[in-house]
Amino acid sequence: MTLRQNIGWLAGVVTIMTLPRPTDAGVMVVPASQMPSISREGEALPGMPLCSGDGFELAYKPAAEGRLGWHTAEDPSDADEADRFRTNRWPQIVRSVQWARRLARTEAPVQATALMPKLKATFIEEGIPPELVWIAEVESQLDPGAESASGARGLFQFKPAAAKRFGLLTRETDDRHSPEKSARAAARYLAVLYKRFGNWHLALAGYNAGEGLVDRLLKQHHATTFGEIAPYLPEQTQDYIPRVTATLALREKVWLSALPSPTISPTWN
Repeated sequence: MTLRQNIGWLAGVVTIMTLPRPTDAGVMVVPASQMPSISREGEALPGMPLCSGDGFELAYKPAAEGRLGWHTAEDPSDADEADRFRTNRWPQIVRSVQWARRLARTEAPVQATALMPKLKATFIEEGIPPELVWIAEVESQLDPGAESASGARGLFQFKPAAAKRFGLLTRETDDRHSPEKSARAAARYLAVLYKRFGNWHLALAGYNAGEGLVDRLLKQHHATTFGEIAPYLPEQTQDYIPRVTATLALREKVWLSALPSPTISPTWN
């Protein structure tokens, strides 16, 4: 899909804020009339970054003139930076927008009303941003009895090895099906991953694809960000981070990149 076609995907879905534009080389213009903001029942999303933390930023915001731009810590007009944007970040942006569009047409699972307060309380006790409990919707559609062909089970889809690592029983009694116990294990795992990788994009990539793979790719490609290794991750993980991003935006009106770091240092390894 060409860059122009990608913009076509975006144009019917979101409104983009104007980012700093030292030169026209770093800005692609899309008519504002083609760019309604994502909303449900008249409730628009906040004008906060959709994809950032990798040196690039995209945001929703009503504007008279819609623009998609990018900026970096270095020179925004740098040709190499622009090429990295198209190769590494643009596919992730398109995926996030596609997932946001799908989710905007759906309600949260009905069990969310009963589960979310308890799950969030557990995450808060473990020092993890409570909004991240929504990864359970991405993982299992909030079904405590969910099982995958690969052996993952429960709200947060723990496989046996990871479950045992974080204190979950998996034999006669399978703690992975317990919402509270699996939430506590997931929060502790996320704390470990954040400490290892330093941001939520990479931490969640590690949660989905395995921290060993993420670590190897970062070293292999001399990378420090999710965007740089995204093209080399499994297709499922390339889809996972945008899906989580869109879920948080629509369920909690917050962007993944805006979440704070853990408040408690992990004691698990």
